[in-house]
Amino acid sequence: MRLPRPSRRALRRAAAPLRALRAAPVPLRRTVIALGAVLVLAGSGWLWFRDSSFVAVEEASVSGLTTPDAPRLRAALTAAARDMSTLHVRVEELEKAVSPFPVVKEVRAEADFPHGLRIEVVEHRPVALAAGGEGEPPVALADDGTLLRRLTPERNLRCSSSRADCPRATV
Repeated sequence: MRLPRPSRRALRRAAAPLRALRAAPVPLRRTVIALGAVLVLAGSGWLWFRDSSFVAVEEASVSGLTTPDAPRLRAALTAAARDMSTLHVRVEELEKAVSPFPVVKEVRAEADFPHGLRIEVVEHRPVALAAGGEGEPPVALADDGTLLRRLTPERNLRCSSSRADCPRATV
C-alpha cells in the first residue's frame, strides 16, 4: 500500500520551526545550542554520578529475618547491596540474590543517603504442614503453596498425623 505524498504546504509547515531557528539572530541560535549541550552534559553527568563511588553503598542493614537461614540471607543481601549506589537501588537484584531461599516473600529497600541502604525482608509464614514421604519429616507450607523446607513451623501447626483436624497435605 502506497502512502499519499504530502503537499508542499504541509512540508513547509513541518519545516517552519527549523527555518525559524536558522533565521533567528545568531545569539539566540547560540543560546539554544549551548542549552542543548548543557542538558546533554548534565544528563551524562547524572548517569555517571548515580553509579559512582561518591554514593556507593557501604553499609547495608537487613531487618525482618527470623529463619535459621538468616545469616546466609543477610550475607547474600549485603553482597548484592555493595554493587549498588544509594541513587540507583535495584530491588530486582536483591530479589535475585535471595531467590534460592523460598522463605523470602518480598524484599523492600530504601536508600539512606549518602552510603547506607536499609533492606526489609518479608518472610512467608507457614500456614499448614505437608506430609513428607516415607521417613521424611513434614514440610511447612506458605499460604501460596510455597514449600518452606528449612523453616521450623510454629507451634500451632505442629500436630500429629493421628489428628484428623490437623491441616495436612501430601506432597
